[in-house]
Amino acid sequence: MIPPDNLCRWIIDVSQKVAKQKKEIPVVSAILEVSFDKRGGLVFYENGYYWKIVSLSSNLVKKYNQILFHSEYYAINKIKSKVNKLYLNDYYLISNLEPCLFCYSTLILYRIKTIYFFLYRDKGISSIDIYELSMNRKKNKSKKILNHHIPLIHLEQYSEKQKKIFQNFFQELRNEKSPKVFLNL
Repeated sequence: MIPPDNLCRWIIDVSQKVAKQKKEIPVVSAILEVSFDKRGGLVFYENGYYWKIVSLSSNLVKKYNQILFHSEYYAINKIKSKVNKLYLNDYYLISNLEPCLFCYSTLILYRIKTIYFFLYRDKGISSIDIYELSMNRKKNKSKKILNHHIPLIHLEQYSEKQKKIFQNFFQELRNEKSPKVFLNL
């Protein structure tokens, strides 16, 4: 099951709006409930399924001066205030960037059903690294390192657009921080 195209394009639009504010790195995550019922909230439809956004967040690291307030983590905090469940195994997460090690670990602990992302993380240990390590150990019947495996689905068709948003965001930040030198000749 793949999220609707209009939902993915909407996430990219939200990312673009966050980038224009220049306050946070424009990572956007949504937690979704998929059902046959279209009631309530922001809902996207495709192939007989309604994808309802239950929680939406962007990075809030700078705003709250909290290094752990990544969009995925904050989206989990928002949904936990709405539902009285220990595990979130009926929910999906969609993000414009592959989750970092911390966020992926959090999503594993909460047992999110599936993670969809647009762009691979190119720095640090990624969720794909951990997932592949765990699956290789499982395949080789050695010690299992994860008790819950979350499918990670790369939605490649949105990568290029999202990559440009990040590149423009960081280029504008660099331009603002570079010293302006004027010569009087």
